[in-house]
Amino acid sequence: MDRLPPELLHLVLDALPPKDLLNLRLTCKMFADMSASHLLSQCELMFTLSSFQRLKQISQHPIYSQHVKSLVYYADTLKKHHDEDEWYRALWDQLSINRNQHPSIGPKPNHDASEREWRTYRRNVDKFTKPEGQYTRQQLKAAWKEHCTIWRIQQRLRKMNFGEDMMIAAIARFPNLKHISLSNFLDLDYESDAVERLYKPTLEDVMGDGGYDHSCGVPQFFSLLRGVQQANISLESLAVASISWEMFCVSDEELGLMRSVFRPLKRFKLSVLTSQENGWHDPDEPIDNVMQDDDEDCIKFLRRGRVADLMSSMTEVRAFDLCFNSNEMIAFPFAPTYKILTYPNLTEISFNNLYAEADNLLDFFMRHAQTLRSVHVANFTLESGSWLDVFHGMRNTLHLKRAGMGGFLVNDIVEDDHWEVTRFHDDGDLSRSVEQFVLGGPEAPTQEALLEKRKEIQRRQKIFMEEAERNNVWSM
Repeated sequence: MDRLPPELLHLVLDALPPKDLLNLRLTCKMFADMSASHLLSQCELMFTLSSFQRLKQISQHPIYSQHVKSLVYYADTLKKHHDEDEWYRALWDQLSINRNQHPSIGPKPNHDASEREWRTYRRNVDKFTKPEGQYTRQQLKAAWKEHCTIWRIQQRLRKMNFGEDMMIAAIARFPNLKHISLSNFLDLDYESDAVERLYKPTLEDVMGDGGYDHSCGVPQFFSLLRGVQQANISLESLAVASISWEMFCVSDEELGLMRSVFRPLKRFKLSVLTSQENGWHDPDEPIDNVMQDDDEDCIKFLRRGRVADLMSSMTEVRAFDLCFNSNEMIAFPFAPTYKILTYPNLTEISFNNLYAEADNLLDFFMRHAQTLRSVHVANFTLESGSWLDVFHGMRNTLHLKRAGMGGFLVNDIVEDDHWEVTRFHDDGDLSRSVEQFVLGGPEAPTQEALLEKRKEIQRRQKIFMEEAERNNVWSM
């Protein structure tokens, strides 16, 4: 085996599980050195002292530290609860939200069901959404104790400037680090067994940064950036998921820090929370009311063009994914109103939860027609023009290999120009038809067939909503 070319050996090592790699390292020095690059090419970090200590140990290892190429930082933390009663109420809220997933509750009765069937259903809901319906008293006591232990550790880390010094020291010892991901509660791309093992004993759903005084993910984000800057590392990709919009509400020094780290990026994914709930809230108060003020402040701030100024620094980007998780749409940051941006190497783009004039959106596509090969647009609102204009413009201007349309494509001006291309409602029929129309080719539907497909989907949705109303499925 040692006579095989290095390229083939690395392919073999790629397929081996960690346990076999550890055994292989014991056979000889050559395999020990080669296996090291496959054993710990990615590091995972959680917001606990023990996880930071493990990161420190890896960074100080003379071999492993040289082969770390990717760092995934799970920034989730537990919420602060003043006492056990408040924690209990929050757990009850969590179980109530997830009640439809509990098999013992059973399906909701039809509107014409007997009173006995309704009593049974309500009794099961009451029983199995209470914490005592799923856990023993000893389990609840143990979970509260575990919550307090983890929360105290995380609070200690907050007082240590969110572990920034330890982060900077570790990154400085990873000379080949190229990829960083900051992930938390709304992001599903970076699930980890280690995160689940950490928080499962608390019985809680983690929710970003549960501290009262800190914006979701922002301090952890800047600790990563400072580490990258001080180590003089040129990142190739950065994925930041579910971070508070207050990442833009920073000093000029911190904006300069973001620009310097963003400049060499080849791939960038940014998912921004424009509203967030900090701490426990009254379950009788609609969550939209809790989040409304933060949402409005965010929209006013982002209208200043801060996003466009920041995005202009990414001169090397090839794949860009921009998403705002918002109760309201956010202004398209690439319109001439803010700044005319062109990315000479851009091949993939994804927009989610933005609004723009159709001409501005098409102008962006035209500026990148020579390089763009993949476009995804979801939950987007037009302030002028029509979606058919956009579809035709993309089809005639771009040379795409992939096109994705999802969520709700809305028109603020033309009432009949709404495209609900969520795969949940239409089994993907309309979304696939729109994508085929944009891509063109022999399988592409005509405009008339596309409009007829939308009309049919709208008819089916109307029937579904009427049946749901008759069956009273939206209420308890």
